[in-house]
Amino acid sequence: MKKLTSKLKINETMMLALVMGITLIIMVLLKTFLAAAILIRLNIPNLAGLSLLSLLLTHYLGEKKSSHPVMNLVFAALIFGCLPWLAGLASVKEALWLAGVGGVEYTLISGMFASMTDRMECTIRSRLAPVCSAFVLFMAFQGFGNILL
Repeated sequence: MKKLTSKLKINETMMLALVMGITLIIMVLLKTFLAAAILIRLNIPNLAGLSLLSLLLTHYLGEKKSSHPVMNLVFAALIFGCLPWLAGLASVKEALWLAGVGGVEYTLISGMFASMTDRMECTIRSRLAPVCSAFVLFMAFQGFGNILL
């Protein structure tokens, strides 16, 4: 798997689009074939979980360099806003909310996760340290989302 991803040059935003796309495909299939199923809501904690999953996959499988924060904001806003709207899971108003909140949230999370992993590269050589850091960030955004909502 490592050779495949090193040839593909997967960066952070491509992995985010891949994770978000797979999640939305699963949600559309569940909505289609199991109409009585209760789907997850795309809110602050769930967007943080998707963001952290994409950053973890990028950390283990993709390129190590991080992109510019403004480009992270723009691409994450496009991904979080356009994909749910195009999948038919969000109205225009919800898509604009997802674009704004998701873009800012992904930019903050990617900056914090990058600084945490940079510090770990210098000190800790554990394979599970990025997973633990991602879990701490997820719990922080879970609390933040509960305060706002």
